[in-house]
Amino acid sequence: MKSFLVIGMGYYGKHLARELVKLGNEVVVVDRDAEIIDGLAEEFTDAYTGDCRNPNIVKSLGVKNFDACFVATGDNFQSSLEITSQLYENGANYIVSKASDDMQVKFLMKLGANEVIFPEHDMADRLAQRFNMHNVFNYIEISNSLVVYETGIDDVWRACLNSRTQSWMNGDNVTIDTLMHQYF
Repeated sequence: MKSFLVIGMGYYGKHLARELVKLGNEVVVVDRDAEIIDGLAEEFTDAYTGDCRNPNIVKSLGVKNFDACFVATGDNFQSSLEITSQLYENGANYIVSKASDDMQVKFLMKLGANEVIFPEHDMADRLAQRFNMHNVFNYIEISNSLVVYETGIDDVWRACLNSRTQSWMNGDNVTIDTLMHQYF
């Protein structure tokens, strides 16, 4: 089990925090809006009302104790910058901040974010990849040169896999890359 801090309980932050809990992790959430926190308090390990732009609030959270801290504040980029900086200055182990354009990524990385995500950008890339290829349901980009595809098995794949199994039994080297190029 890991321990996470999620700052900002908008749609993205709530969904992220809930998924982390479903996966069996301890999750502490923080938001400036007391009504939001009151409504979420029972779902999480701890839930705090506070403005994490305030250095004293961030310090009181003990950010060093979390495996990762997520800055999921809404569209207020200034808040994201300040909170990312506060987390870094207080020794957070790993900081993931949310951005909406390339310039924001640059600033967030300079202020201490270990990783910056673009929810809309990332999803658009995933959809483009998925719909660009025949019979692909999902994909995971492991690095710039390695991608794992989730695909259905149809008759063409069955024939390729059957011949591939036969080739392995005969000692031939048939790579999945060759199979992918033939199919896609």
